[in-house]
Amino acid sequence: IQSKAGYGKSYLSLAAALQKVFQDKQYGKIFLVKPTIEIGENLGYLPGDIDEKVEPYIRYMRNLIWKLHNKRKSKCSKIFTDGSTTSRLKLNPEFFEILPIAYIRGMNIENAFVIVDEAQNLSRLEVRSLLTRMGHGTKCVCLGDVEQIDNRYLN
Repeated sequence: IQSKAGYGKSYLSLAAALQKVFQDKQYGKIFLVKPTIEIGENLGYLPGDIDEKVEPYIRYMRNLIWKLHNKRKSKCSKIFTDGSTTSRLKLNPEFFEILPIAYIRGMNIENAFVIVDEAQNLSRLEVRSLLTRMGHGTKCVCLGDVEQIDNRYLN
């Protein structure tokens, strides 16, 4: 899906993923893949486990999931493990997993709905590596805006 920022690419793909996993039961899990490209100065080393390290990069996705959850709580209630506000929102790893592109080597993703956000910031090698991880029963949706390339090594 290619369009300008703010047009709802992430929102619509998350809505589709939640419907396909929780309502239609067509897939078993949602994977969110995102390059960790920073705009401006590099944050440097971030303490904590992998979830804490990627939190700054996917905070907006958690907010969108919370927004969708508030529209249809009964269908999406299994996605959270605890927390009642977006600041304490904890996603259930049984149904939702965040994958930094750097850690996909050696994985096989099967029976999953995969959302690749900010795909315009992935190199050809990263895209090839990611797509070869897609196994049986996987839907992969790539989102991006080619006018917003933040990766200094791409044009």
